[in-house]
Amino acid sequence: MKISREPWIIYVTTVSKPTKWESTSAKGLAVESCHVFFNRAYDEILIDNLGRMIAFAKEMDIKQYVVSYSLETWEAAEEILDILTAVSDALKKEGILLAYHNHDKEMAPAGEKTVLEVLLERIPSLALQPDIGWMDAGKGPVARILSDYAERIYSLHFKDLLMGEKDADGGIICTPIGAGDVDSLIAAPLAKKMPLLETGLIIDQDNARTAMLDELLQGKAFITKEFLARMQD
Repeated sequence: MKISREPWIIYVTTVSKPTKWESTSAKGLAVESCHVFFNRAYDEILIDNLGRMIAFAKEMDIKQYVVSYSLETWEAAEEILDILTAVSDALKKEGILLAYHNHDKEMAPAGEKTVLEVLLERIPSLALQPDIGWMDAGKGPVARILSDYAERIYSLHFKDLLMGEKDADGGIICTPIGAGDVDSLIAAPLAKKMPLLETGLIIDQDNARTAMLDELLQGKAFITKEFLARMQD
């Protein structure tokens, strides 16, 4: 596992139809992980574009595609189970990961476990990109999920929130990582078990009360000082 302690930038790209673009390597950038967002009603697009996704990943040296659906019930998850299984299995044969990124919705119960846990059980090839902030907001068993699926976690997604407050539109209020109510260090003791990508620590902040870049850098400083240090303990 190689995690750089040097200044870094997380570069997030959304691709609905993978197309060739100017090589990022010439600019000193690397794309290891790529979110793929499709409307739930048209998830067959994942199957239809599978060949293009594989070609695009090999061209750009992408290690991981990430999908997210905010599944509130197991019945909703079952609707896309076959498609996600087929795509995940096909990508794995090509040496490419398919990871699921959770929100708070997937912390809903499905029997004795959560929707997210049952989804991961039903699709053994599926990796997990845990959004720790949304897990906490959904009152999920964060420690249990991170422990049980540590070996299927290739990237950690940090989001910090003020749990008891809403903005003027009723939305969540984000803070710099380490400044809110989320226990952003909960994954640190388990990180050695995770096969993290080199760019496997991701900061996500939807809004800022001061300058966004300043708050992102504050979060980066927290992860560098606190999280990486505890990883080495």
